[in-house]
Amino acid sequence: MVEDEEDEIKLVLHEEPPVFKTTEFAYTKRKMEEDEDVQKQELSKNSLPARLQQFLSENQYDDYIEILNVVTSSLMWLCFAVGTYFDPTNPLYEYETPVVIKYTEIILMMFIIVDYLLFWFISENRIFYIFSQQSFLTYLANIPTALIRFGVVKDVRVIDTYLLNLWKIFQTLSNYRLLEVFARRNMNAKRALVRLIITAALFFLLAASIILTIENHYTYGEILAQQLIDSTLSDEEYLASTNIGKFYSIHDILYYIMVTFTTVGYGDICPASVIARYATIICMVCFLASV
Repeated sequence: MVEDEEDEIKLVLHEEPPVFKTTEFAYTKRKMEEDEDVQKQELSKNSLPARLQQFLSENQYDDYIEILNVVTSSLMWLCFAVGTYFDPTNPLYEYETPVVIKYTEIILMMFIIVDYLLFWFISENRIFYIFSQQSFLTYLANIPTALIRFGVVKDVRVIDTYLLNLWKIFQTLSNYRLLEVFARRNMNAKRALVRLIITAALFFLLAASIILTIENHYTYGEILAQQLIDSTLSDEEYLASTNIGKFYSIHDILYYIMVTFTTVGYGDICPASVIARYATIICMVCFLASV
């Protein structure tokens, strides 16, 4: 009995303090977590998305993709601009949208989809990328265009369809991705200049596109309303007999925006609809605030 008590006393004396044991356990746990993180990082470096991202970065292919995306986004707006000369809601034009424009938009959308899937695949957080600003811009600009070009919405004289065609212009906001190229190459001075040029150009083009769509949409709505009252008048006769406005093409509104923003104000072109006038006021305020 005495020997057993002496052994227990020795064990108690040689037992490590609880604080030291807790500290050692925490250190061991932290060390294991760090080792696991290192292993995960090594695995992620050897994964296909990481190797693909490294390949694109080392060969500067990511810069070329960004530049190609800027060109694609600009061509999307150009398709919208050319399409204003073949506006199916304009009774003064007896044309349909050329097949070249339709297939060009489809090809551009295919590239934008491939670009989206590529950057989604190599992103570290794919869920976050789906809900990122760039992703929402892709959805906003291309889903409405796809609904029209793939025949989901067929009646081009439906008001909602007319407005759907406008959304493709917001793809031009992707031109800001060009700034990432200058950032990766440490060209900060040129990056600031390019940002200024892109902002001014996009503001000019987007304002013209929005005002054009609102004004032509208003004019066509007035024609439909008049035809319900007097169906004997054709679209051309109604336009000639009233002062509600007229159908414009993109060069008309670009000229109007330039004259308005430079405060020249000839007055030969002006919006007839109240909404288009309010849109002009908002654009002017935003422009002056940005300056």
